[in-house]
Amino acid sequence: MSGKSSGRVGKAKPKGNFVDAWSYLGMDEFVSPTGMVIKKKVEEFATRLNPTLHPYTEKAEFPFHVIPEIAELGIVGAD
Repeated sequence: MSGKSSGRVGKAKPKGNFVDAWSYLGMDEFVSPTGMVIKKKVEEFATRLNPTLHPYTEKAEFPFHVIPEIAELGIVGAD
């Protein structure tokens, strides 16, 4: 084979400590407009929450204080 592969499938760039996997794999085209709104909402939440999780992972604890915020997202059946 000629040429080098970048090893990247999609066009997504890393965001913080994670990559938007759906965009990275080129799957956004299969997500409905409503699904994209939900995806964006969850992505913003995860980006904001991610830097605060290290102490919980170190202790193998769940950050229960985020449950009300997860409920506010309206994506897990918690009203």
